[in-house]
Amino acid sequence: MGNGREILIGLIGLTGAGKTTFASRASGRQDLHIGHGADSCTQYPYTVTFRLDGHRVTLIDTPGLDDSARPDVDILESIAKYLADSYGQGRLLDGLVFLHPITIGRVTGSENMRTRVIKAILGEDAFKRVAIATTMWDAFRADAAATKRVQHEERQAGIWRAMCERGATVFKHYDTRESALGIIRHLSRFAEPAALKLQVELERDNRLHMTTAGREVESQLREQIELLEIQLAAIRLQNYQDELDDEDEEIKDMEKEIDVLTARRAKLRGTVVRVKTFLAAIFTRRPRGKVRARR
Repeated sequence: MGNGREILIGLIGLTGAGKTTFASRASGRQDLHIGHGADSCTQYPYTVTFRLDGHRVTLIDTPGLDDSARPDVDILESIAKYLADSYGQGRLLDGLVFLHPITIGRVTGSENMRTRVIKAILGEDAFKRVAIATTMWDAFRADAAATKRVQHEERQAGIWRAMCERGATVFKHYDTRESALGIIRHLSRFAEPAALKLQVELERDNRLHMTTAGREVESQLREQIELLEIQLAAIRLQNYQDELDDEDEEIKDMEKEIDVLTARRAKLRGTVVRVKTFLAAIFTRRPRGKVRARR
């Protein structure tokens, strides 16, 4: 590591993966609000700063993309705005910790979708800066059983394969300060920080739905709407054949859900996230060739 430099590291992952806990262990702070279960305590990105080996380390805790209290569109917008602001200021990330609880027995469709969004935010060029930190090891008595599960996901056609093939490293995080700092030191080995794909795309086109991450979220919304419409048509056909009321509660609930998803898709398509470039940023941490003249 260099002498006295600033190190920025993002914390990403699903809700309940242990992002805030990781920040608490690494920084030694006990005042961070740590959630338990499926509800996220981190509603918007925020930073935790501390000193390590003479350097100023800032961890950026981000909301999980499967928060039951907020739709993915809102979460993506808050992450995009934070990344756009930091990019405009020339503050780029040195690395990212992707936290993953091993208590998830198998890869669910929801987890797979959220992970695709995370990959779209990062971009393949950033995968080598990713540390996949598996958490919740204390939930297993037999360490070998958990290790076998992690190895299966990493080596087979798991959700991490693309990242690992492009340089991501898998770590066991034992929920201790020593474990967290070891991961941070690993990510601090890069001489310079780098921009994420979402940041570069927003500078070129500030419409969120035109970014790779935005297109992924919109695609998932479209698939959910289409599935509901197919199910709704089948129920209506069955009700017609059985001469049942076509205005039962199940149909009304599905129609409401379609309206909600359609509104979220419309909001995504109307969201603009601007990168405001500060003059000082041109001469600080942003790599050459990444700054364009703005009118």
